[in-house]
Amino acid sequence: MREGENMEELELKDLDLNETCFHFTYTANLDSIKEKGLVSRIGDHARGIEANKKIYFSKGIDNVIRLMERWYRFELAIVVAKKYRVPIREFVKHPEIMIDPECIEIANEIFLDKMKKSTYLAVDLEEGKHYDHEILDELKLKSSKEGLDFFYGKDRDASSRIEGWNMQTYDDIIIEPERIAKINPKNGKSAWDLVKEMQLQCSIKPSETPYLNQVMNYEKKQEIELKKAPR
Repeated sequence: MREGENMEELELKDLDLNETCFHFTYTANLDSIKEKGLVSRIGDHARGIEANKKIYFSKGIDNVIRLMERWYRFELAIVVAKKYRVPIREFVKHPEIMIDPECIEIANEIFLDKMKKSTYLAVDLEEGKHYDHEILDELKLKSSKEGLDFFYGKDRDASSRIEGWNMQTYDDIIIEPERIAKINPKNGKSAWDLVKEMQLQCSIKPSETPYLNQVMNYEKKQEIELKKAPR
């Protein structure tokens, strides 16, 4: 892609759904990405935890769905922590407080708002040049067992290495614009529309994603209520 050219646009049918590297970003970032590519940075939720700048991605659609499940759980945890005025490191030992209906509704709105303002990119990354599977996850190295059980799941890789849903590049690299394509969903235009499409094609069982299922059901109910509302 030369300067001034539009970013390549693809659909899921054009991709290897198990091997593609999927990068989540806000739609507002697209113009900068077209010009400069993807630039390593410390993620919003990793400030104070991770010391090195990198680019984050998920390998394959199954891992995108795993990421969404964990990401929502994190957003809900922040809402619960604010309401009950306790640090997350304390209440992760008592996940039962995560069923507070008011907190769930607030977290649903926050999560959906972020997802609908975002998009997914397919990034052409080469193992050994841009990343490898031996990279250590800084959050794993700095978190308690209880925290990892809560956010990563008890079925996580027991090592300190990165996992498929939370992959990272080597530190301080830039991915050139010509290695990046925007992924368009069949219906809609946001990352959330694409995630719903991925869920229909992935091999993850619904029982593995209770939080994500809950958000999708919440959105459906909201849409039904909107249609019933007088105009």
